Amino acid sequence: MVYHWRLTKQALKAMVFLARKVHGMDNFQIEFGRATAGARRPPTVLTRDEVRRIFAPLEDPWKLLCELMYGSGLRQSEALKLRVKDLDFGQATIQIHDAKGGKHRVVTLPRALEGRLL
Repeated sequence: MVYHWRLTKQALKAMVFLARKVHGMDNFQIEFGRATAGARRPPTVLTRDEVRRIFAPLEDPWKLLCELMYGSGLRQSEALKLRVKDLDFGQATIQIHDAKGGKHRVVTLPRALEGRLL
């Protein structure tokens, strides 16, 4: 008897144990497929020209905010919560507080935006 399920490895082993030891089904098997590396889609990457065309119609402060998000990899909520004291121009870093999952992290401050942030 062969069953097809998507379960965790621990759940699979528990089911095999139950079938073989408790119910006496010595020939019990579970077949399951593993995800392959080719199943993931490659990331979508914009060219520099495409990025420039997206930012071109924007005006400050929104343009600066978008460029900061793009250049530092900030999420929208993180960018909107930024404070002046989170920027460290000496080390070219930005401190992110209470990011996704309530964690703190440090990201790179793009040197090209330093003059506009001062």
